[in-house]
Amino acid sequence: PQIKKITDLTAPELDFFPDIPVPAFHINEPKPGIFIAESPNVIERALNAGYEPLAVLIEENGDDLIPKLFFAYPELPVYTAKFDLLTNLT
Repeated sequence: PQIKKITDLTAPELDFFPDIPVPAFHINEPKPGIFIAESPNVIERALNAGYEPLAVLIEENGDDLIPKLFFAYPELPVYTAKFDLLTNLT
């Protein structure tokens, strides 16, 4: 995957993440839909079920999971940031 470290929450690449309200996943995105998976176990299950990721935002400490989970998606944008920065995203 294409990994980019984020140090600023105003980075335009992050606009996708907080701007999608949760109810819109069901109303505005009929089949197959969009959802957010927050744990490695849920992400792995979704990938194994055939879902394709649009983008990934992951804590820097979790970036060791990137090769394992996303090896099949070489063009996938993966953004990493420190945990305290991510907690300010929502």
